[in-house]
Formats: sequence, structure tokens, C-alpha cells
Amino acid sequence: MLLRLGALLLLAACSGSPLIPSGGPRVVSTTPAAQSTDVSPTTSFIVEFSTVMDKATVKLTLTPLVELDLGTWNGAGTVVTFTAAQPLRSGVSFTGKIAGSDPQLRVLQGDPTLAFTTAEPRENTWPTVELGDAGLTLVFSERMASDSVFLSSTPDRPWGEPTWSSGDTVATFVAPPAAGAYQLTVSGDDLAGNALPSDPLSFTVPDVTPLQVVGASPGVHPAVSFSKSLHPSSAAALSVSPDAGCTPRVDGALLACAREGPLPPSTTFTVAVSTLARDLAMNPLAAPFSFTFTTPAAPDVTAPRVLSRSPADAGTGLARSTPIVVGFDEPMDRLSTQAALTVLSPPGRPLVYSWDDAGTHVTATAAFEHGDAVTWALGPGALDLAGQALDAGITHTFTVRKLCTGAELRSDSSRTGTVSRSTSFLYEPTGTRVRVGRESDASSDTVSRGLFVFPFGKAGSTCSATGVAGTALEVKQATLRVRQVAVTGAPFALGRGALELDWLPYALSNDDANVVFEGASPCTLPACRRTLATTAAIVERRLDVTSLVREAMRARTGAGDLLTLRVWNPYTEGLSTRSADWVELDDEAVIDVTYELP
Repeated sequence: MLLRLGALLLLAACSGSPLIPSGGPRVVSTTPAAQSTDVSPTTSFIVEFSTVMDKATVKLTLTPLVELDLGTWNGAGTVVTFTAAQPLRSGVSFTGKIAGSDPQLRVLQGDPTLAFTTAEPRENTWPTVELGDAGLTLVFSERMASDSVFLSSTPDRPWGEPTWSSGDTVATFVAPPAAGAYQLTVSGDDLAGNALPSDPLSFTVPDVTPLQVVGASPGVHPAVSFSKSLHPSSAAALSVSPDAGCTPRVDGALLACAREGPLPPSTTFTVAVSTLARDLAMNPLAAPFSFTFTTPAAPDVTAPRVLSRSPADAGTGLARSTPIVVGFDEPMDRLSTQAALTVLSPPGRPLVYSWDDAGTHVTATAAFEHGDAVTWALGPGALDLAGQALDAGITHTFTVRKLCTGAELRSDSSRTGTVSRSTSFLYEPTGTRVRVGRESDASSDTVSRGLFVFPFGKAGSTCSATGVAGTALEVKQATLRVRQVAVTGAPFALGRGALELDWLPYALSNDDANVVFEGASPCTLPACRRTLATTAAIVERRLDVTSLVREAMRARTGAGDLLTLRVWNPYTEGLSTRSADWVELDDEAVIDVTYELP
């Protein structure tokens, strides 16, 4: 035996080749794990070794053949992540051969292979909509990453947060939509990271609310006010006794007796409405209605006057739903006053009228558009109950706020990065990726949080494609887009806690970077803490962050402020034992913003 060993040493010396030690490195774990099934076609391949490796020698070869990159290594040189150039074929079994050696030329020991099967193609069809007393329900064809799902609609309305059921395949929004036609846009991902199609979904909410009488008015044109606009056929429902020479007329939610001249004095009239009165959806009045009044013995010869009006003349930056309200010094004839109150410009903006119980205040609303320059007028044709005309007409103007669309807030890669804590937080701009979760080995244990920093404020009062102007009034929609580029964990458990996002109103500097991340966000609204779904898939994620951006905008102090989003994972931070479990996000995140300007 000694002679044989000596011969080997002599042979190595003569050949000039180094002696290769025994006891080489081993593969500790792989992602996907051995014999995994239902693996995402967009997965990355992570190999953890028992010791430092010679990076140039480490290779992964998949069969069937897949083009892989050269791999990305951790700082210790013990973990490498390979990424495929294209998604893998679905429903295929793959085997992988891992080769390499450490710096001492010791080759991998054991059977360094991995075997896995990719998931079958997933159905991801557009959801169906169900309407009921509980609200709006979306039914998906498969289980969804629930926190990735949100919706917007035309006309716009606050849908709120859904309640999920049936294994995250059914989402119910408890605020019932008002009657009318809607176009609904739903976005979200399934558990494999496949995004829903972007086609709008059209549906109509039927009007089944009963028609009701909300007021009645005597005067030269006796009238009855209803809770909704009337169908033109409702004119046949009105009668006046004794005969007052009426021509029944429907004007929105008003059914009136149109006639010429004053009514005779000291005469009692009864105005009746039958169940022939119907709203535009043909819902009938549930029961007949009538009222009686007596005309005065002496005529009223005093002209009515306008006491108040809103909005203020020449107002700017008003909401689209801003009502026009006019107050008078006495009850007014509703039919003539509505005819006299009109929008002069822009054309084609019909008004919907309502009255207070006393008949002294009329409110008119219209479907104004963003950017409308509105001119409205009340002409002298408005009469009081005795038929006296308004003493003077008025004309006012106001401007509806503008809508800025297509703005993109792009993260500042020089500031965006990872905040790591072993004993205290330490901020490190990465310039490439943001790591969130738990980085652990046998000797250390580090919690990592992500920090996305977006240039936010822009000077001026015009729409910007790269920021929110300092004069912005309201954020209507904000959607975060960020790509998940790597994961580790055996098994990957980060999804049990998912990623939490909140907002921090701090201008980032080297002085405060280490203390910002311990406290709670000052935004206490439930929607200011959002959850970003995570799986092992390498895919772009989208998340509605409207509430976070709204609060950040309201709190900012100048046009140069930053929008800072903090990302962490409560599950991994709460672990009491060391366990490597993290996700990496691309630091080039984008927030798509729609906002309003004066």
C-alpha cells in the first residue's frame, strides 16, 4: 500500500498536475426541489452548495435542452441562481445535471441532479359577473392571488375591498353599484403569475327601486316631484280638479300642470297622480297620490329675488359632480324655474333638478367632464307661486378640474435598495435588486426589507408624464408594477405571509435611513397597508396603491418630495429559527398614476 501511494505521488510530481483532495463539495438544496411537480414555467433554478465554489466551473444542464444564463451568485459564493432565456414548456418533465468544483479542485460528490415537472397550461379566462342584493360578484375560472386583484369602472365608483370565497375564486364587492350601464376593468394574477386579459367587461345594473313622491308644489303650475326621472308616458297620470286648463308635462323628476296665466283666486284645487306614473325603467308608482291647495284671495305682486348661489362665480378646480344650487327669498314655481336654469356651455350638458321641502332652493346636477369650462344661467322666466317673474337673471362660470393620465413614477435606482437588519437596520442601495425576507446560514441571521424611492413632486400646474404636479388635487388611480426576479427557500414559504407595503413620508438621507424602518407608517387607513402576492414564479406583479399615493400626496411639503414605499414580510421576520426564505424584486419599479389638476 505504501509503495502504491508513493507511486501516485511520484506520478503527480512528474506530470506537473496538482494532487486533487478527496471529500468534495455537495449540493445542499435546489429550487425546484427534487421530484417537484406543478413547477411554474417561469421559475428560476437555485442551487445551494455546502462550501464555496469555483464559479467558473459550475454549470447546470437541463434535458430537454434549455438555454440558461451564466448564473448569479450570492456574496458568499455558495448559492447560484440560473434563469432561463424563455419560459419552459408546460407539462414537461425535466432533469438537470449540476457540475462544478470548489477552489481546491474538489468535484461535486453524490448525485448532483434535479428532476421536476412543469405545470400544465393554466386556464385564465375573463371572469363572469353576478349581480345580487349583496353587491357585485366576480367569478374566476381558477384560484387567484387575491391581493393582486382590483377593478375600476366607467362610470367611476368606489368599489372597496372584496370578500373572497370558494378557494379564492369568487370575489364579492359589498357596495351594490347604482343602476346603469358599466364598463368594468379587472386586473390580477392567478397563483402562477398569469395576468388576466385586459378586455373591459360590460354589464348593466337594472333599476328596481320603487318610484316615490318626494314633494308637491302649488302655484301657477301645480307640480309633483318624484324620487327619479319619469318616463314621458307618465304625463297621462296627472289630473287637476276643477279643470285648470292643464297640459300635463314631464320635466325630469317633475310632473307638472303647464298652463297660461294665473289661477283664479280663492279656489281650491286637487292635484292627483295615478299609478300610471312610471320611472325610466318603467317601475310604477306604488299607490295613487294627491294634494289640495287654495289660491289666495289677493294676488302676490312682489317679484322673487335670488338670495344665494353656488358654486362661487369664476371658481376653478371644481369636481365633476359639483352641483349648482340657487336659493330664493320665497317658494318658487318649480316648472318655470327649472326651465329658466340652464347650462349655456359646454353644450349638451342637461341638468337634473331637485328641490328642498320649502321650495326655496333648487339643486341642479350635470355630467360634467374633466376640463369643462362651464357657464350656467338663471333667466327671468323663473316665477314664484303667484306667477311673478324673477327680479333679475344671473350668469355664473366655473371650471372643472383637469384629468392627467399616463403619468409614470419610476423608482430611483440610486436610492432604491435593501434595508438589512441583524442588530439594527442598515440601508444599502443595491442598484439592481431589492431583497425582502430572511437571509440565513449557520452563523448569521439577517432580516431584509425593501425600499422603493420614487421622485414624486413636480413643479408647475400642468400634467406631467414623470410625476404628480405640486398643484394636484386628487389621485384617482395608482398602480404599482414591479418584477419579481428571484426567490429562495426550501420549501419556499414566503407566500404564507406575502409582502406587505406601506408608505413612509420621509425624504431619504444617510442620516435617517437606519431609523425610518422600525416604526409604523403614519397612514392609519386600512388600505394604506397593501399586500403583494408572491409565488415561486418569476413574473411582473401589479398592485393597487391608490390609497398610499393619495396619503403621500396630501402629506408632502414641496414639489421635490419623494414617495417612499417600504416592503417587508411579517412571516419570515417572525420566525424564531434560522431559515433562508426571501424574494428579490427588480429595483426598476413603476407606479402608473392618474390624477386631477385645477
